[in-house]
Amino acid sequence: MRIRWNGDKIFASILAIGFLSLVIVFPAIVTRETAKNYEIFSDQDFEKYRFEGEGTEHNPYVIENLSILYAKKRAIIIENTTSYFIIRNNTIKFNAFNAISIKSIAPGTAKIYNNTCVGHSTEGIKIVSSDFVEITNNTWLDNKIGIGIYDSNNCTVEYNQLLRTIPFSEKAPIYSVGLLLLNSNFTSIMNNYFLYPATGIDLENSNYCMMNNNNIVRSFTNGIFMKFSSFCIVNNTIMHQIRHNGINLRYAHHNVLENSRSSENTQGIVLHHSNQNQLSFNQIIQNEIGILVTESSSENIFELNEIINNLYDGFKIVSGSFNKIHHNDFYYNNLAYVIQASDSGIDNLWYDNVTSEGNYWSSWNSSLPYELLGSANNTDPFPLSDPVSLVFKQSLLVSHLQLLTSSSSVYLLCCQSLRFLRASKII
Repeated sequence: MRIRWNGDKIFASILAIGFLSLVIVFPAIVTRETAKNYEIFSDQDFEKYRFEGEGTEHNPYVIENLSILYAKKRAIIIENTTSYFIIRNNTIKFNAFNAISIKSIAPGTAKIYNNTCVGHSTEGIKIVSSDFVEITNNTWLDNKIGIGIYDSNNCTVEYNQLLRTIPFSEKAPIYSVGLLLLNSNFTSIMNNYFLYPATGIDLENSNYCMMNNNNIVRSFTNGIFMKFSSFCIVNNTIMHQIRHNGINLRYAHHNVLENSRSSENTQGIVLHHSNQNQLSFNQIIQNEIGILVTESSSENIFELNEIINNLYDGFKIVSGSFNKIHHNDFYYNNLAYVIQASDSGIDNLWYDNVTSEGNYWSSWNSSLPYELLGSANNTDPFPLSDPVSLVFKQSLLVSHLQLLTSSSSVYLLCCQSLRFLRASKII
């Protein structure tokens, strides 16, 4: 029997085959789904994989549209190269070790953006001994460490989402960090979102870093943890519903924490062995303890902050000396004891010795001085009858920055801070 095909049937068959090719074959080509890993240990290895580009600054190699699943090694590893390259629009899931590993590349040659990395046992992305790497607009989900930067300076981490899908519990916390910096200076960390990590941002031995406009929500241990890290700025950042500390400074000196909000945490801000830090323009709201100063933290300045509705002390000094606390607004803290702060340190000053003005206390009964709890038997001798005005806050902060810029050691820090404040329309 002969089968007759008319023109309409042939045309319909061709259309059907073409449609199936588009649905099935074409996506596989575009995303290039694979379980293989990509190992680049020299500039010549870029050519081996036939990536687009020439490796120049204006025509970099482009590693894109890969879907790498269950690779047994690091999914993408690049080491000891001088070529320029971009890693973008890739989906990398459930591989052993890292999704992306960069080590010992030439400064300023790597840009990593619009990638999704899920479920890695170590870092989603690992940067080692590589300066000026840009990491932008990526999603890091359920990695042990979202981004790890080690011995690398002047890197940029912006507009990333670092997430966990499962909240931590008190019984079974899992170690994870959204962003970890070790021995890495001058890092710009801006406009990132962190959800459910054990610690959102962890800086250790990392100086002159800028953290601006980050949101850290429901971490288990710390929103921001800074250890042996100095001359850093935290600005316009939210730490909300952290199980323990919104910001935790440990052996961290000469840092600026400003214009940020720490709310509904166990401690809003904690200082351990940390000296000569400046905390201003922050909102410390509905924590168990607002600000905790302990372990001989000294010569810190706390001014222009709003400390509101904290369950116990709005401000508590366990140990520490020569700290200055003035021109802060205290509202409705420690209602069980009426007195909103305690001082068990040595020679801490609860007023500005230039203006002879202290703090505003919502519980002040107009009698002088305002007495504090704690073994120091300290007082605020010049409590304010009204909250600190915005105009005064602006003028005081500008004069403080001008004073700091007279010291060359913090000149760069202050210039960066002033730029942030202007951008935020604070000054």
